[in-house]
Amino acid sequence: MNKKPSVYKLFENFLTTSIISNKCFLTDQEINWPDAISDIVSKFSNDGIIGEKRFDEKLTEQFDAAEKNTKLAFSNIEYLWALAVSDLTRKKKREYAVRWITIADNKNNIFIDGHDCIGNSGEWHRRNKYHEICALIKLFKFLKATQIKDINAAYELIEKISFSAIYDKTNPIYADYFEPNKCCMYNVLLHLANPKKYEAILADGDKERIVNYFTHKIYRDDRHAYYAPYIKRLQNLKLKEADNREAKINTIRLCLLDLAENDIQGRKERWFFYGPIIKGLWKPKSMEREKALSDKLENDSAQERNYLEGREVLIEGKRVRVRNPEVVCEVKRQDNYTCQICQFHYENMIVEAHHLKPFNSSQGLVSIRKEDLITLCPNCHRIGHRLLKSEKYVKRENLVAGIQEILRNIK
Repeated sequence: MNKKPSVYKLFENFLTTSIISNKCFLTDQEINWPDAISDIVSKFSNDGIIGEKRFDEKLTEQFDAAEKNTKLAFSNIEYLWALAVSDLTRKKKREYAVRWITIADNKNNIFIDGHDCIGNSGEWHRRNKYHEICALIKLFKFLKATQIKDINAAYELIEKISFSAIYDKTNPIYADYFEPNKCCMYNVLLHLANPKKYEAILADGDKERIVNYFTHKIYRDDRHAYYAPYIKRLQNLKLKEADNREAKINTIRLCLLDLAENDIQGRKERWFFYGPIIKGLWKPKSMEREKALSDKLENDSAQERNYLEGREVLIEGKRVRVRNPEVVCEVKRQDNYTCQICQFHYENMIVEAHHLKPFNSSQGLVSIRKEDLITLCPNCHRIGHRLLKSEKYVKRENLVAGIQEILRNIK
């Protein structure tokens, strides 16, 4: 079986085939794009069928008598609409593609779903399909008129158009190529064109909620004390004065990176704001569930507080046990954000909480105390995990002595 390509590689191949080589990505057949776009605009954008019929039924009527060139081009555009979203199955995406054409034998692995995609686009992406497709038609029209010959130039233009469509619709350079309605596709394209700069957040509402929470609501959160260091960072970076929403989201991510250290690695890197720890902050329903669970299960004693961790959350259909971010914050604050081995300290940042007892050695909910964790810099933390191959390093004094011995030998 062929290995499935990543969504980013598929997007690159799609642009190379469709935009640069003027071929249909699904069949490798030549497309006359100027004629195709003109016909699509006439049949779909201008003379769309109005009524109660389903979108697919309307589409069949609109393109029933269209030339093959037009159908090839539209299939390409609809493929891009569905490509990166995880809430459409691979089977459904393929059904759209074979509506009028036969897929080439070497194209069976171009349909992806689940974790291979960027993420869930939300109901708006499907309900608003007509305008989402119109936005892509205008994008193709602009890209073909520009006669792009280089993949990097294509990325750059798509980024500029998508950014302007979201934040600056008055931009005279691209104004004729914007869809006036709000479209999820602009968030999708913004991330695909420059994933290192723009977060994988497809729903516009989620971006608004994230910025609103970390700019305003976090200061009124009843867990304020536990997140004080992160709040201070956001204040020092003058989040409210950031140029735009995307810049604010990037700033928030940088400030909270170590808070999410116990989230699933793939989620920390690619779906940072949807990991159980970070999402538990900005997503109101998640916050309510988290607080109710905490009130029900956590046991405070007069002498020493116990923290429960190992609760299960449902992520992309899988049950995953997660750490307790509250005790992590408490331990870092108690240790003054300083590595307890090498004394590394930098602006209350870039330190991690090491759990002396490996998380995967327990099952279900477990009770821990601050004494069960130790603040380490990333380097000492990695060394500590290597030492855990021996059970004696579960004890704090043995772990400290072991890492210090390794550091002395390195020097």
